[in-house]
Amino acid sequence: MDPTTKEVIDIVNTVKPELWWMLFKMSGIAVAVLVLKKVYDSMAAWLMFRSNKDIGKNVRLVLNGREAILTHFTWRFIFIRFKDNGNEMIIPMSKWYSYQWEIIKNGKK
Repeated sequence: MDPTTKEVIDIVNTVKPELWWMLFKMSGIAVAVLVLKKVYDSMAAWLMFRSNKDIGKNVRLVLNGREAILTHFTWRFIFIRFKDNGNEMIIPMSKWYSYQWEIIKNGKK
């Protein structure tokens, strides 16, 4: 073993098991907070999406220049089927406001 490896092993061995356990608990808490933040963001975006009276199931729209139909949505995802090729796009609920939406009410312009 070279001297630097031995020094690193000595440093790791000098740390008490209680400190390792606290580090493990803090890491678990950090992961839990990140998961809760993701759930909170999705729920807030879902409430914003649902508060718009013009958006709902089977609504025709133009999304980023392509005509589509909103087929389904949950608190996590929005499912959109494009008319030109029939493919379906899944948009995360927390990202829906970053797309260019245009709702078709009485036919296309």
